[in-house]
Amino acid sequence: MHSAETSFLVSYEGTKLEEVSLFMNQIDLDGGREPGFAAGKFLCADDTTRELAFMRVYYQIPTSGTEWSPSKVRATQVVPPIKLAELVAFKALIEQECTVIPKLLGYQDGKQLGDGIIPVGFTTRIVWKKVAGVPLSQSYFWNLDQFQRQLIREEFRRVYERISGVRMAVPVDSRRKWTDTSYVTYMLAKAPRRTDWYEHEEEWEF
Repeated sequence: MHSAETSFLVSYEGTKLEEVSLFMNQIDLDGGREPGFAAGKFLCADDTTRELAFMRVYYQIPTSGTEWSPSKVRATQVVPPIKLAELVAFKALIEQECTVIPKLLGYQDGKQLGDGIIPVGFTTRIVWKKVAGVPLSQSYFWNLDQFQRQLIREEFRRVYERISGVRMAVPVDSRRKWTDTSYVTYMLAKAPRRTDWYEHEEEWEF
């Protein structure tokens, strides 16, 4: 199993912002893992209201090593839509009336065309409202002054202690105490290049 930037998704409407694929080999599948998929994020607009939204498209891809196999071979890899952590998290947070997530506008399971990379393989689309603000890039964040960066870290911690993400969501252990190492994990602080960096916060850059 490994992930990499890819370009499988080229025929969808909207502006593609990113695409990352999770590749699985036969050993992964034999161990019980789900098939690999490409996940592309697009910026879209409603045809009537022009309201902006993000759409993530999940698209089944071939098992590693079979990408150039005949289509009839790739067609044997078809599975129904898999359980996606992002969609599971959206549904759970909506049910719990979470107030710090964007509005889920809809989702849809479908199938690739007969000439798709996995003929009639699964696809899933998830669409959510674009909220105000600009996603932080590393260059933007580190060009802010220290006071502004600290405000962002404080808001990040406030939200993080309620949820732990959507796309790669995992259940939160309510017994787990916050540690500032999460700032380093999410690149909101820089730690020195040493194996025991987490024990030397005095060397971190905030």
